[in-house]
Order: sequence, then C-alpha cells, then structure tokens
Amino acid sequence: MKKFALLFFFLLTVAINAQDDGVKPLELDTVIQVNDASKQQIYDGLKTWFVENAKVDSRFLLQIDNRDDGLLQGKLTYEVVWNNLTWAALTGYVEIVFNIQIREGRFRLKLYNVTHISTEPNRNFARQWSQGLVYIGGYPPHIKGLAKKPYSKMQDKVIPLFKVESLSMINSMKNNIVSGASNDNDDW
Repeated sequence: MKKFALLFFFLLTVAINAQDDGVKPLELDTVIQVNDASKQQIYDGLKTWFVENAKVDSRFLLQIDNRDDGLLQGKLTYEVVWNNLTWAALTGYVEIVFNIQIREGRFRLKLYNVTHISTEPNRNFARQWSQGLVYIGGYPPHIKGLAKKPYSKMQDKVIPLFKVESLSMINSMKNNIVSGASNDNDDW
C-alpha cells in the first residue's frame, strides 16, 4: 500500500509539472517522510546508500557533502540503449543532477537537469544525436521539423526510465535509512 501511495504521489508530481500547457523540463521535487529518524540518522543512511550503490556501479557522484547543513548534491547517470538499428545512435546515458536537503524526520529530494547524451563512437555524430535537456509536455523550442522524431523516441524511453529509477531510488533510500536506524545498536 505504501508503494502504491508513493507511486501515486510521484505520478501526481510529474503530472503537476506538465500541466501548464507549456513545455517544461523533466524533474522531480518531493519530500520523503522518515518517521522517528533524526537528521543525523537520515544523513548517515543516505551516505551509506550512496556508498553501497557506488560499489555496484559508479553512476553516483557526490559533489557537495555537508553534514552540518544536511545537504548532499551531485550527479547520477542511467544508461539508455536502443537495440533498433534505426535509433541505435541514441544509445548513451541520461545525466541527472540531484539535490538532497535533510531535516528532522524527512528529506527533500530534487532531481533536475535531466539530460540525454549519446555515446555514438563518432564524436561529431554523438553531438548530433545527443538530445540535450529532456522536456515533458511536448518539444522544446529548438526541436523543429525532422529533429522531432528522434527527440520523441528519446522521450518515449527516457521518461518512463526516469519514473521507474526515481521510484526505486526513493524506496531504497528510505529502506536504507529505516534499516540503518534500527541497527544503531553499539552492543556488538
């Protein structure tokens, strides 16, 4: 039930961002409640989460780490692959900037500057196929004519990936904080 509520809240947040009839950059800004957890427990749990996930893959890079102010900021990336020969040049990764602000019993997670970058071996070709900032609700002003088709293909893959990965990230962060708070027993 909690996962369903969290998914509903996430989809509502994305839907609200897309309501203005305008085109907006894809982003997520949400507050995650962690009942009975202090600011330090949340900070320690999130730091542990980054360390554990960086061991598995090096997608996460902390650039600002301030324990006193309860601030974590950096970048993460997700690989995107097209197996279709027509769209194979879109294969690459999505880079996302994250900002986490920590308070007593909660933390605010903001994911923004979601950017598609092609890893096509030919450098000039990669620049051409990198779609840049990911928008929802349509096309950004610089995408016109024939460029709409590859941008649309990129959106079709990146936006659902962003939703799934963000929800997974939130759930695993919260679980890590809760399990870390219950393991604060120094009697070993």
